[in-house]
Amino acid sequence: MTVLGNLRRRITLMREEKIQGAGGRFYKNTPIIADVWATVSEVTGGAEERADKQIFTRGAEFSVRYSKPYLMTRVIKWRGQKYRVTSTQTTEASTPMLNFSARLLEEDML
Repeated sequence: MTVLGNLRRRITLMREEKIQGAGGRFYKNTPIIADVWATVSEVTGGAEERADKQIFTRGAEFSVRYSKPYLMTRVIKWRGQKYRVTSTQTTEASTPMLNFSARLLEEDML
């Protein structure tokens, strides 16, 4: 099967922007760049100390077909959950691909 044949998961790529509201406050907005097909593999990270407890982080690796606008991706939505992009890599092959490493965002961090 080809690389493109493995793209079986539908994800939403979003960028981030800070907008100043009418009252002068800034808030984050995440406009959609594109809905694309991707290869997804879930990963479990190590423990992270927050306040006085340990939290085990969850993450995922996303691979999509290369497109220049996709390089602005900062948040990925998949299965109703949002992931913060931690790194982006481009692979040069017969079909150029973008690989995103991301960690799951908690609801209170949005």
